[in-house]
Parts: sequence; structure tokens; C-alpha cells
Amino acid sequence: MGTVDLVVDYYHAIQVGLPAHAEWLGATYAIPIIYVPLLMITHIAAFYFLARPQPKEARALAGDMAVS
Repeated sequence: MGTVDLVVDYYHAIQVGLPAHAEWLGATYAIPIIYVPLLMITHIAAFYFLARPQPKEARALAGDMAVS
């Protein structure tokens, strides 16, 4: 859900012309320039770690934990 929200916020910022009026943001300019892209990168990294296949050792360990 967070990734969709970030993409929608990117779209809305472009629609209202935020890049053309960046000087209005003052010190908060760091939020859309630094922190929002970092949030997107961490979301993508989290999805990668969740979607990648687990090694056989982890699956065997999980099976052993379920039996005991």
C-alpha cells in the first residue's frame, strides 16, 4: 500500500506543478528530494526480499519448527 501511495503522491505533485515551484518549499525541500526517493527505494528492497525464493536451509528449518 505504501508504494501505491508514493506513486500517487508523485503524480499529484507533478499535476499541481510542484517541480516548477520548488522555491516555495524552503527547508522542507529536502523531504521530496531526499526522503521520498529513499522511501521508494526501501519499499522496492523490501518487496525484493519478500519475493525472492528462500534457500533450502531456511525451508528445512521452517519445516523442523512446524513439526516441534
